[in-house]
Amino acid sequence: MPVVETFQNGGDTISVTEGFAAEGDRISFLANSNALRTVVKPAAEALLASCAKPDPARMKRILASRTDDCARQILAGGADPTYASVAAVMPQAISYDFLGTERSKWKFLIHPNGGLTVTIRPTLTDWNSGDVWRAFSPEQEGLPYAAWPSGQGLLDGYLPVSCLYFRPAGGGPLWEQLCFAQTDAQGRTRLHLRVKGDAEASYFFVDSPDCDTPEEWRALPYQPAQRSAEGREFYAELFRLVQEIDALLAEGLAFELPEARAVNATRAALLKAFNTYVGPAPRYGATRYFYELGMGAESFAPTTSTMVDACLAFGFFARAKEYLRHYLLRYVNETGELQHRLGGATVAEAGMLLQTIARYFYYTQDRQFADGYEIARRLASRLAQQLEQAAGLVKGCPEDDCRHWEHAAWYSINCWLYRGLQEAAELFPTLCRQGLISEKAAGFADALPEKCEVLRRTINASLREGLVPDGDLDFVPPFPGYATPFPSLTAEGVHYPGCRHKLNFPAYVNYRCYLEMLSADALDPELTDKLLRYREERGGEFLGVTRLWGDLIDDWPLFNYLWALLREDHIPKFLLAYYAHLAHHQARHTFFAPEHTRLGELLPHHCIPSQLTIPLATRWMLVCELGDGLWLCRGTPRQWLDDGQTVAVRNAPTRWGRVSFALQSQLAQGRIAASIQFAADPPPVLYCRFRLPEGKTIARVEAEFPEGLELDRAKEAVRLEPREARELAFTVHCATD
Repeated sequence: MPVVETFQNGGDTISVTEGFAAEGDRISFLANSNALRTVVKPAAEALLASCAKPDPARMKRILASRTDDCARQILAGGADPTYASVAAVMPQAISYDFLGTERSKWKFLIHPNGGLTVTIRPTLTDWNSGDVWRAFSPEQEGLPYAAWPSGQGLLDGYLPVSCLYFRPAGGGPLWEQLCFAQTDAQGRTRLHLRVKGDAEASYFFVDSPDCDTPEEWRALPYQPAQRSAEGREFYAELFRLVQEIDALLAEGLAFELPEARAVNATRAALLKAFNTYVGPAPRYGATRYFYELGMGAESFAPTTSTMVDACLAFGFFARAKEYLRHYLLRYVNETGELQHRLGGATVAEAGMLLQTIARYFYYTQDRQFADGYEIARRLASRLAQQLEQAAGLVKGCPEDDCRHWEHAAWYSINCWLYRGLQEAAELFPTLCRQGLISEKAAGFADALPEKCEVLRRTINASLREGLVPDGDLDFVPPFPGYATPFPSLTAEGVHYPGCRHKLNFPAYVNYRCYLEMLSADALDPELTDKLLRYREERGGEFLGVTRLWGDLIDDWPLFNYLWALLREDHIPKFLLAYYAHLAHHQARHTFFAPEHTRLGELLPHHCIPSQLTIPLATRWMLVCELGDGLWLCRGTPRQWLDDGQTVAVRNAPTRWGRVSFALQSQLAQGRIAASIQFAADPPPVLYCRFRLPEGKTIARVEAEFPEGLELDRAKEAVRLEPREARELAFTVHCATD
């Protein structure tokens, strides 16, 4: 391939080549003719073909249905859902992405026409996002493609380097725009672009102004980008960015999966989440929710809990500590109350944060986090006091948007009150035994196990008593005393009792409260099943993801639902919702994830909890902790064990230390080889599931250590008691139905 540019890097001359190879159109960096790194561009035709508008008649039928008919059709045959089957239900008409680094002061939305803007709420009273400054305008730069059909993807499928292709309306060669951001040691951010059409490439550079407010941005006129025919700086900075990303990802869990989309979506989401933050400071999202005076953009607790949980799940412990400490020191007051807007933080969010802090300790065993553990004690102590004062179920706010509603004893906040105090009941005695917190400070936790069990029984008794017949279902009330079944979970014009606010009451119950009731693992099994069925049968879902109202879907809390489905072992439904989030709630090729969006048409409202849904769910399906045991491959798709495939994970953090494993499918020979390694003492019980392709079953297990090994055919799993063994290897022999 021809050399297109050279540059210096640490005394070495790096040559850049570009051309088409078997792997696709690629850019290679070489030193002394030796390839240092190659990045592959996405396939242009695949991106352009994926952008289409949904059929209006089909959309009308879907929106009118009270049941998730599309899900029923996919699940009817009994086979696992696939990404292809789920994506085929409806096309996606538009795509977005953003540019930024974890040190850039602002982030830049990438529009389908190639434009780059700072897109935030322009004023505190305007809830709609707006473009407050244009950093790059193809039209104003004299480029022809601003109105052409486009498709957008990522270099290597996951790198934070956007690749847009444009098809001329009258035919002719495609145009291409590559762009990325870099921030230098002084904190200055530069946007780098390469535009290539039917002639030589042009290179553009935009330096981000140092603005602090939307008003400052709006006052800036459009400044033409710096333009050059030389690509030396572009390629040098691209090479530096790729090296930085490679080094970052090498710090964490490594995995090999048969499905490249799952790998790329997970990596891309983690990088986007990191790049949404500004140093250790959280932002709910990179666009609409990036800026807000006061603490609103930073203080939403689920941003921090999902981010820290994802960092822990993938082994980024230093980041987890930095992000967690930043939040705790700023947004938990001296009494242990979460600070968010004007009373918008919920008891459920405090419970989730306690779970995250407990997980942080179990995973890291960090003895240098005394201030964090003390804040956790304040959090837990406040929750315990609220429970004591309530003498039953605690009343509160279920959601920041609903903070003006009269407080009620929402089951969602009480379920997570239970879960948070359960975590505290185990955590604080452990911290006390290790000398990380005083016996006096931890004393309140002694009574928590009994109080938690009383609370759990109270929740279930109250909910069971409040069930209301609704056709062939039971309506599951959101709080005690509410006994009017919703016309549907997407019904508009149904308001919270005593409040005529425009918010649709059923939608808020469905999109968040029901999911938090499920994820806390506080409900008895039959109530869990009733709630799952009610969402499915009363318009609450589209392919498993959450409908809001009209054509809106809202998935930022979907991680709650995915965890509940995996825990309850509803694996086909788990995979359906997993793939539906990928295909219908994220950009299909950039993996940009909004807070909420429209069916068939992506919205640009980026959101970290929504962005981290796929990484969290991918980790859970591969490695998850349930009770006193560890599960491997609990929720992986059956096709991942087709002949010749490998599912492998290296250095996955758990509360028992790091675990690595590999399943190598040799189905043509009737077997699957399994190997497992523990970096520390293994868990007391380990389950390794083998979800075999349709038509295959487990016949027997062959191992050199038969003691403590048991085949559970009903669970499609091998149960092991590793005891002191740090390395295990066995073979699963398969039969044909």
